[in-house]
Amino acid sequence: MKKPSPSAYKPPYTLTDKVVSLVSEITETATHLELRQGAIAPLLRKKNRLRTIHSSLAIEQNTLTLQQVTDIIDGRRVFGPPREIQEVKNAKAAYALIDKVRPDSVQDLLKVHGLMTAGLTEQAGRFRTVAVGVFDGDGRLVHPGTPAELVPGQIRDLLFWVATSGVHPLVSSCVFHYEFEFIHPFTDGKGRMGRYWQTVLLAAWRPHMAWVPVEEIVRSRQQDYYRAIQQSDAIADAHPFVEYMLEAIRDALDGVKASVGENVAKSVVKILDVIRASPDITRARLSKEVGLSVRGVERNLALLKKDGRLRRIGGNKGGHWQVVD
Repeated sequence: MKKPSPSAYKPPYTLTDKVVSLVSEITETATHLELRQGAIAPLLRKKNRLRTIHSSLAIEQNTLTLQQVTDIIDGRRVFGPPREIQEVKNAKAAYALIDKVRPDSVQDLLKVHGLMTAGLTEQAGRFRTVAVGVFDGDGRLVHPGTPAELVPGQIRDLLFWVATSGVHPLVSSCVFHYEFEFIHPFTDGKGRMGRYWQTVLLAAWRPHMAWVPVEEIVRSRQQDYYRAIQQSDAIADAHPFVEYMLEAIRDALDGVKASVGENVAKSVVKILDVIRASPDITRARLSKEVGLSVRGVERNLALLKKDGRLRRIGGNKGGHWQVVD
């Protein structure tokens, strides 16, 4: 595939003061969470992934509850509209690949679309070949969509721009999301894929972003989501949408930070209780006792020692822990 030059495609957006401020705020929180990755336990990751899938599908009018979505993903039988059940199964397969796809790969994007829309459209895994349009409630054409023959090239250019522009990933991922919706590359699934691929781009920046349920915030502010798109369309500049998405990312991260804080607090109490009972316990045994990875345990031990709540008496072999009450 012939790659375009970096200057061939420049999506329209303005780097406003609000955007810069939000990027700084999000980066600070993301860095805090990166240092606490050991506390993002498998249960919390699963819970957030379920919330992500449920919310992303609910935005597209899927009526299944979070409990029903959970049951389907866990392999239990659920009674509901067959199409909506299929959407959940498809999303499960697609999100299982989120840390394996290449952010700049058109082939991977089409592969995920194929999974996301399997059994739902005849064009699963393919760019649309027909004209599309977005209409308002009165049937008026709001956005005609990019001509079908231009879609593959524009998506390639957009992915290449994200990969080579040097723009901060928080900003470029939001611009990608807006431009992706503007191009309207699929007959079905463009909304789900736009949100999914922004997560792919964010996870390439900070891996734990794959577990942040941004879609849940978007769902709670769904009318603002569409309004931000319309405002960006009206001024031919993506910054209203970029500001909206950055606020959603910030608030979703704050929610994860709060959950992790609670998780850390519970883990610390467990660690100290186990050490009091078995001062000579090894890190490996401590990991099993408290339900954290060895690395997660080591991070918590380091923080406890730094805070003066725990001392190591002697070496790693033959030594023991002392809790400072």
